Amino acid sequence: MTAKRKIRVLIVDDSAVARRAISEALGQDPEIEVIDTACDAYVAREKILKLQPDVITLDLEMPRMDGLTFLKILNEHHPLPVVVVSALTPQGSAKALEALAAGAVDVLGKPNGSQALGEVAYQLAHLVKAAARARLQPRRRETSITAPPQLSKSVPAGEFSPRRIVLIGASTGGVEALRFLLPQLPAGLPPIAVVQHIPPNFSRSMAEHLNKLCQFEVREAHE
Repeated sequence: MTAKRKIRVLIVDDSAVARRAISEALGQDPEIEVIDTACDAYVAREKILKLQPDVITLDLEMPRMDGLTFLKILNEHHPLPVVVVSALTPQGSAKALEALAAGAVDVLGKPNGSQALGEVAYQLAHLVKAAARARLQPRRRETSITAPPQLSKSVPAGEFSPRRIVLIGASTGGVEALRFLLPQLPAGLPPIAVVQHIPPNFSRSMAEHLNKLCQFEVREAHE
């Protein structure tokens, strides 16, 4: 029987401690192979072209070129599944959400220290394996879906039963799909509930962003 091909991962992070910790965390999974690491976007570019990894883990704060800029360039010219591994703070969560919008498949908070990162090794491996299944297309720089054309300005009230509800489920990578779909929906629809695979602390930022784009109110669910 032919052995299953491992998922080949390139780690991009300016911190040697983080690169080692992420390598050790992913190395615990028999389905993943860390093929190399890169200390910045320019080194990563050369290794991507040479090694052709299946997935990249990417830090957002790096010298010479920040991770978000690199992510946008990568998605435009050489799209690859990217899992952002970044130190997330209340201020940084908006940037991480921007990374998801720019094409990152998922985002994982980077704990302090290699030992803490090892504690989320299973979650990181899960995200990498999910990202490896993503099918990406090049995104042109001039193409924007921030404000897509509206399908209809409104729907006459009273057409829908109050017992009806629209349920949307989205998994890894669904953030960009929701940013495209929801702003196109007209006002007057039944209530819409969205179940989205999304990193903790991002749902509120995402809801606030979508609320600015949609004709109807969008907010984070609560008890």
